[in-house]
Amino acid sequence: MSHPTPAVSIDLAKIRANCEILSAVKTASGCHIAHALKAFAMPQILPILAEYLDACCASGPWEAALAHAHFGKDILTCSPAYTAADIKALLPITHHLDFNSPGQWTRYRDQVTAHPRFQSGELRCGLRINPRCSTGHTPLYDPCGPGSRLGTPPELIAEADLDGISGLHFHTLCEQGSEDRRIGSGGGKRPGP
Repeated sequence: MSHPTPAVSIDLAKIRANCEILSAVKTASGCHIAHALKAFAMPQILPILAEYLDACCASGPWEAALAHAHFGKDILTCSPAYTAADIKALLPITHHLDFNSPGQWTRYRDQVTAHPRFQSGELRCGLRINPRCSTGHTPLYDPCGPGSRLGTPPELIAEADLDGISGLHFHTLCEQGSEDRRIGSGGGKRPGP
């Protein structure tokens, strides 16, 4: 007995309507908007998203390759861990490569900084910071929660050699509204170390 192939229906009019909202936000604020492939990675829809959005966020070489093939714009890559093979695969295609710790940056710095795309400025590198300032409601999914290994706590970067790092990556306010941004005014809590 054969099983039917699962099918997915996508309402392209709704996709475009949502993209129009994002486009209006970009125009009003002057911000750039990136699509997170982890949330939705249908190759057939990526060219439509590319008409409206500025970049794709990838969590490793597979997602970065998907964005490179189907989105065709900036790729922002951030992962808790990389292998040397991951870095080799990412260097030709990603535009922003974020590292999870100063140690991880030190491990791959020579490989990255020797690449022509880094030397020309086409590839920039960042460091993921865990500000330890939690506004999340579900500890398991809170990248700033106690014990999280996603990003470096600020006190661990004071003495780090960050030569070659040009930006910081903060992963906060996941699935939250702007009202949760008011840290220190009752809108959030500060966990202990």
